[in-house]
Amino acid sequence: MGKGTFAASLPRLLLVSIAACALGLLLFGAVPVKAASPGSASDPLVTQDWVEDYVQRAFEPLHQRIDQMEQNLGWRVNIVLTIGSREALVNGKAETVPTSPQIMGAGYTMVPARFIGEALGLKVDWDDFSRQVTFSGQGQNVTLTIGRTTAGINGQAYTMPMAPVIAGAYTLVHVRFVSEAFRCQVGWDPKTRQVTITK
Repeated sequence: MGKGTFAASLPRLLLVSIAACALGLLLFGAVPVKAASPGSASDPLVTQDWVEDYVQRAFEPLHQRIDQMEQNLGWRVNIVLTIGSREALVNGKAETVPTSPQIMGAGYTMVPARFIGEALGLKVDWDDFSRQVTFSGQGQNVTLTIGRTTAGINGQAYTMPMAPVIAGAYTLVHVRFVSEAFRCQVGWDPKTRQVTITK
């Protein structure tokens, strides 16, 4: 090869060398390459853990929004009442009960009708003539009569363990019966003498 031919091919050799170096760097990781996202066209396979993590992150804001809406609409309930105390917690907020919960009869917890009804997000009506208190809401209609253990739930008769009573100026009702009629769970802690109502 003459000097003229070598000089003419020099630019071509230079380009080939540069291209080879660049390819080597890419292949052996000297130049950082962005990893493909799992599930993308370049990496279509994903693990079960990755899917679960992705779904949890993607839907977490939606779950939080639903929880907030349920709280605002009264669909979720968390009520804590203490026997003999006028202090109560309703969905995390301190409330004053007009008269403290009491244990009556064979160990039944009785609470003010209007307080428990409104804490459950219900409409509470009182009929002075029939001496009946009615709780309505969430697709349920529950009617209790002072001194009677028979209650009406959506027109059907049910027997309560303890009849509603009037103590002072307040109508007291059996907290478990009313709460469970509206599909709530009722817990009792004998140590703290607390009733917890949740939904």
